[in-house]
Amino acid sequence: MKLTGKILCLITISLFSANISAGKKEEPAAPEWTRMKPAVTGYYVGIGSESVYAKDYREKAKEKALADMMSDIEIKIAQQSMLNRLEENDSYSEEFINNIRSESQAWLENYELTDSWADNERYYVQYRLNKEEYERLKRDRLKKAATLAADYWVKGHNAQLSGRFHDAVEMYVTGIKAIEPFANERLEATADGHTVNIAAELLNSLSGMFSTLTFHPTPLNVTVTPFNHEVVPLTVRVLSDGRPVKGVTLSAKFSKGEGHITVNGRTGDEGRAEITLSDISAKPKRRELVISAKLEVSSLFDTPATQQLGQRILASIQPLYVPINMEETNLKAYLTTDDDNSSPLLRSLSAYVATNYFDWVDDKRDADLQIHISTSFKKGGDVRGDLYDMTEYFTSCLVTIMDLNAPSEPVVIRVSIDDARSLSPKSASFTAARTNAQREMAKSMCRQLDRKLAEAKFERRSKSTQEDSMQTEADFIPEDF
Repeated sequence: MKLTGKILCLITISLFSANISAGKKEEPAAPEWTRMKPAVTGYYVGIGSESVYAKDYREKAKEKALADMMSDIEIKIAQQSMLNRLEENDSYSEEFINNIRSESQAWLENYELTDSWADNERYYVQYRLNKEEYERLKRDRLKKAATLAADYWVKGHNAQLSGRFHDAVEMYVTGIKAIEPFANERLEATADGHTVNIAAELLNSLSGMFSTLTFHPTPLNVTVTPFNHEVVPLTVRVLSDGRPVKGVTLSAKFSKGEGHITVNGRTGDEGRAEITLSDISAKPKRRELVISAKLEVSSLFDTPATQQLGQRILASIQPLYVPINMEETNLKAYLTTDDDNSSPLLRSLSAYVATNYFDWVDDKRDADLQIHISTSFKKGGDVRGDLYDMTEYFTSCLVTIMDLNAPSEPVVIRVSIDDARSLSPKSASFTAARTNAQREMAKSMCRQLDRKLAEAKFERRSKSTQEDSMQTEADFIPEDF
């Protein structure tokens, strides 16, 4: 019987396909545990995988398996644990627990590799850890950490008693870091013959050092004579819980006004540091010297627990406020000007001087200072604008202050601004343009006067001169006429 060509072709293709299938080897199926983590009684199990094309893929798969194992270990927050005392909100608690898991993974040991498998794409690995072995390991770690923390607490306490503030802070913080991986546990240790909650002791001791940090100035307030360039010494004593604190650097600044502040070194054995004030500006009349502890301890608070704690305790330090009062200047000034006595600039400057610095007098013989104010205002050219044309103006001002009580009446202060350009609509009147331009000039001149007067020093009339002046006035009382 003859076979048709079509049938022969089909038979040939079938035989060829059968030969290929017979020669091809089937790949083994992936184990069930690569798809679903098995539950093994008495063990924690972790599964991890990594692309076989990744560098160090075996080690990376192992790390993932251990992390997976740690995710099954429940982390409870015990009462009176460090985390319980630091916790502010649920998000912070969750962040801290994740950190505890990460720390715990780093010291896991005695786990065992139970299986591994790989295909052309990924490498899988399975590890397990005996639950009883984990608990034993954790107890050993807790005991060692608590003992180490207790040792740091004792050292910190001794440093605090001797006034070594920085050393005490470092010891307490180091002790906290020792138990931080177990911050969710209540840790007890023996210290000075007593069993204590070591986390609570460390936190209370550290916070207490800062909350009881106090500053005691001598004198309690400062009174300064303006323009006298007085050098004012100030002593500040730093105490913590009533004990002198040494090795603390102080920082100081004026709440308002200008002046020079020098802080001489750190606090000594008695907790004292010296501060010197000089060149204090005449205004404002009342201000404060703000003194703070410049503690070089922020670098210690560099872990999640200590960062949280550091923010709290550093914010709890209250600065010291020392009142500074300026005596009345009792300096009188005589005004001269080549102004037309009607310009807004002259009126603004004379009012500013009278309000903030000196009293004006009408007779030069009664004055301590002579202040000359020279002003000018001139019109420039027209300037074409996109919407409307403008006219430019130029304002100049010179203020000269002479000390009449000093030899040869020297010029103490000279402030000038020349040809300050301003623009005004062409339709505006000359008076309106001058008022606006000189108002801005007055602001600039007042700022420059403040800076110059902050550094100025004026001679005072001697007592005999004042008495002579009073006698001169008495010579002309009405009864004598």
